[in-house]
Amino acid sequence: MKKEMRFKFRLHDRDMPALTQAETILRRLSREFGFDVEIWKVNEGLEHGRMGVSGMLPALEINGIIVTRKTLLDEENLRPICKKLFTLFSGEKLPSKKVDNGTKKTC
Repeated sequence: MKKEMRFKFRLHDRDMPALTQAETILRRLSREFGFDVEIWKVNEGLEHGRMGVSGMLPALEINGIIVTRKTLLDEENLRPICKKLFTLFSGEKLPSKKVDNGTKKTC
């Protein structure tokens, strides 16, 4: 029986349109990878300070752990993270479609 993959994503940024776009991308990727997700858009400065990401936005938090800082929350950066989550929690490997050269866009 397949293990259900549930994740709580919190997207941290001051730019609400960018957060909404990142949420849309994550929802699509979650369907593609078979994740059950809860997505929160966080644009409150006090919460950014509490999580220690105030000067390092945008940031991505998964299940209470900050996994990226000063990294754009776009498909180019979110897809490899979702792929790693899938591989780690499912025990399966996805067929490689393109080579990931390890580069990421930063702010």
